Amino acid sequence: MSKYIVTITEKLQLKVKVSARSIEEACEKIERKWKDADYVLNADNFQDVDFSAEPIQRELDYER
Repeated sequence: MSKYIVTITEKLQLKVKVSARSIEEACEKIERKWKDADYVLNADNFQDVDFSAEPIQRELDYER
């Protein structure tokens, strides 16, 4: 039987209204608040999931 590494990638999303002078400032404000844990995304913010797999390469033993 073969072995695989399966990667699970979940996407969470939250839309936040913010007043700012520019798009850059708006993103910086929200990123700062997110880093300060003012916004914590959880299962309620779930949007999508993706599964991808790759075979585990067998390690070759070159020692004699």
